Amino acid sequence: MKQMQPEYRTYRVWDAPTRWFHWINVLAVLGLIGVGLVILFNRDLGISLDGKITLKTIHVIIGYVFVLNLLWRLVWGFFGNAHARWRAVLPGGPGYPRAVRAYAAAFVEGHPQAYVGHNPLGRLAVTVIFLLLVVLAATGLVRAGTDLYYPPFGGFAAAFVAKPAVDPETLAPYEVGS
Repeated sequence: MKQMQPEYRTYRVWDAPTRWFHWINVLAVLGLIGVGLVILFNRDLGISLDGKITLKTIHVIIGYVFVLNLLWRLVWGFFGNAHARWRAVLPGGPGYPRAVRAYAAAFVEGHPQAYVGHNPLGRLAVTVIFLLLVVLAATGLVRAGTDLYYPPFGGFAAAFVAKPAVDPETLAPYEVGS
């Protein structure tokens, strides 16, 4: 007796801007990790202070790409296709708790429900990931401002650390005696 093979279908779920966001995000995060590790081990690698400042500048530039990409995705959540919109990505809405229970029960029984887009538990995971990305972006912007005096917080940091007779605009990172 010949067993029936399941019929597989292809669905175009994620639109091009959402796919671009994912790939730019991957490359930015990997770049930030890579440059961050070199900065972390700069002494062991024999990197000079000027080299460290250059690496931090590269790290900040990659961070700006990361932040702009994240802002783009936050906006695209209002304009993207049905699967990219916030109501399909974030948990909540009518019947969401019931959908989580049904999904979990079907999974435990060994017959997980198929979803086009994110399943109910996946939506919780995406929410946690987005929150972590926002925290990462915010702390990175603060660090870029306080360490290298880069926008958007660099002006405040430079004004805070400058001596009374020193123009904050003239401060350079790691400058002694400013």
